Amino acid sequence: MSKINFNLLLKRSKYEIVFFFIILVSLYGLRFLFPLYKNFIAYFSIIFIVNYLLMLFLSLRNDIKNQEIIKEWINKEDFDSLPDNFKKDITLLKIKDQARLIKSYEDEIFSSNSNLKNYITRWTHQIKSPIFALSLLLNDDDIDRDASKLELFEIEEYVQNILAYIRMDSDTTDYVFSEVDVDKEVNSSIKKYASLIISKNNGICFNKTKLTILSDAKWFRFILDQILSNANKYTRGGDIKIYLDKTRLVIEDSGIGIKEEDLPRIFEKGFTGFNGRLDKKATGIGLSLVKNICQALRIDVSAESKVNKGTKIILDLSKIIKDIAQ
Repeated sequence: MSKINFNLLLKRSKYEIVFFFIILVSLYGLRFLFPLYKNFIAYFSIIFIVNYLLMLFLSLRNDIKNQEIIKEWINKEDFDSLPDNFKKDITLLKIKDQARLIKSYEDEIFSSNSNLKNYITRWTHQIKSPIFALSLLLNDDDIDRDASKLELFEIEEYVQNILAYIRMDSDTTDYVFSEVDVDKEVNSSIKKYASLIISKNNGICFNKTKLTILSDAKWFRFILDQILSNANKYTRGGDIKIYLDKTRLVIEDSGIGIKEEDLPRIFEKGFTGFNGRLDKKATGIGLSLVKNICQALRIDVSAESKVNKGTKIILDLSKIIKDIAQ
């Protein structure tokens, strides 16, 4: 039996008790005003007291029962079983809404932690490959410096991605908005991936945009890095083109493309699709980060693709364009 809050019950009944004493004092006063009827008044007073105490007892018992029902309902969090006589109680409805809100937050945190755990599990498994390859290269008497740099670059990419993933799930993600030269950021991204692009015999063509946007340079570059990395990853002996289509920055490759049924889901967290099953290193995190960051930077991102024809990732910059150089 759970503890009953008698103080609360007495507080709820205080007006009834005050009313009772007022009536009792009034009846007592009537005995002196009407001495001829004092016996009748005394008899009536006794009946009144007995009836009042009986009503008070029944009321308290009903309140105790209601408290038990409420406590059981709250402890079980079975909101659908709320008794009909409580469904319009404002306090209980607020408790119900708050409990549901807390539950949704708990589910969100659990989901976030579960996603992070799954990602870290995949990440630790995948980063072993370049570390192991680098270890073999460094143990070789004739060290292949170019191959070692590529393996080291891949390790750095994994580290940057997990740091970005953690920052994006943090409540303290900071964005510093300023004027950003799109051509400068694209050139920096191309320079960063030049060795990997060459190693896969891919060509790259960039038509300058002469575009200035209001954005966060660091996170905008991260978007470009992820898209360019993916374009190069799924292309071999092909071409990667970066160009402006009106207000849309397009990164187009001539790689293996994406299956039609996978295309609507490529920006979902953890989704790897058919291409991800081909590429055992895929985590399904890169494009979901791109989507989240684009939303924060007010960039609309979309994709077009055909199997064995290539893929276009399109960044609509219309909301953040500062200037287009003439």
